[in-house]
Amino acid sequence: MADKNYGQLACAKPKDKESGAQYLQVANYYQCYDIATPTPHRSPLNFSNTIIRLDVPDNACELVLRPTAELRHSIHSLAETVNLTQNYDVVQANERDVIPLAGKNIDYVYIVRNVGDGILYFRWNIV
Repeated sequence: MADKNYGQLACAKPKDKESGAQYLQVANYYQCYDIATPTPHRSPLNFSNTIIRLDVPDNACELVLRPTAELRHSIHSLAETVNLTQNYDVVQANERDVIPLAGKNIDYVYIVRNVGDGILYFRWNIV
């Protein structure tokens, strides 16, 4: 597993203690490509019935997905071997989904179509 460092995670501070407000994680910047070598996957990304493995960048605190067709995604380590038939979530077409990554030591996110081929728009929020 990659050694992730979230020590400098930016936070929006609640105005007062009495409100019950919580600290909110805020990314320093975002990027629209993964760290796969030799060729990174870039957004927008075409997806089909072939599983695509996105390599999580160092210090990514979340992955934001918006597919044009239903998409399955998983962070489970067996996702490639079971062809995303279990341990996955579905993102509906033209809906946004956020996968929290901070503090989880996740190295890969796997994606594949649910029904039909489509285009995935994605970004990593980085701290």
